Amino acid sequence: ARAMLWSPITPHTDIAFADIFEDEFGIPAIMENDCNMMAVALRWRDPDRYRDDFIAILLSHGIGMGLVLKGELFTGTHSSGGEFGHMIHRPNGALCRCGRRGCVEAYAGNYAIWRNARQMGEDAEPVADVSDADMRALAAAAREGDGPEREAYRKAGEALGYGLGSLFALIDPAPVAMVGVSAAAFDLIEPALRQAIAQTAGGQHSKSISFDTEPNELPLIREGCAMRALIFVDQEIFAPGVQARSGFGGKNVA
Repeated sequence: ARAMLWSPITPHTDIAFADIFEDEFGIPAIMENDCNMMAVALRWRDPDRYRDDFIAILLSHGIGMGLVLKGELFTGTHSSGGEFGHMIHRPNGALCRCGRRGCVEAYAGNYAIWRNARQMGEDAEPVADVSDADMRALAAAAREGDGPEREAYRKAGEALGYGLGSLFALIDPAPVAMVGVSAAAFDLIEPALRQAIAQTAGGQHSKSISFDTEPNELPLIREGCAMRALIFVDQEIFAPGVQARSGFGGKNVA
């Protein structure tokens, strides 16, 4: 809520961003995980589908998760929780940009799909970025026929599927939103993903698991942040003011 504890894009940790922004702008500030904000936005966009239990997975350069259980955003005791992309898929496997090996992200992140499609080897350093246009071209090549591009998406689906299957073994299946540029290639990912889920304890009801896709994460992240800010205004500014003035003349006054 106050600091960025860790990110794979910088070696610096425990950066007190909330304090920095409050000092600079003189307004209350909190830190939020981008994938958690995607989940918040989805609940406001489609409350019929995304209500009590659901999952938002970011399929972009990195792999992230926003998890809602029993109507509440799941956060850890110390962190924002939901580091799905850095669960281990294969011990001592492909090099992840976090510096560890075998993470789900090291097979399903854009850089990992790109690395496998280019047959660069699992020890190759993750590239800093792959453009959305390059990923769309890669997906188009994978759809044209069998080859390393299609195999790269198969490996991504397998990693995501085993990860989700393990999660579903704990919480039961829930609706899933796949968000990000690689969500537009979900047709290439889904077969291997479902096959992997079916091989896990969480796959007992794998056919009932529903997926939806949203290829652009930025609007969701922005909407989630906006709703978070508006809820803060409602609860911390308007609501206390109403309570403080209630009872005047026997009536509630706003």
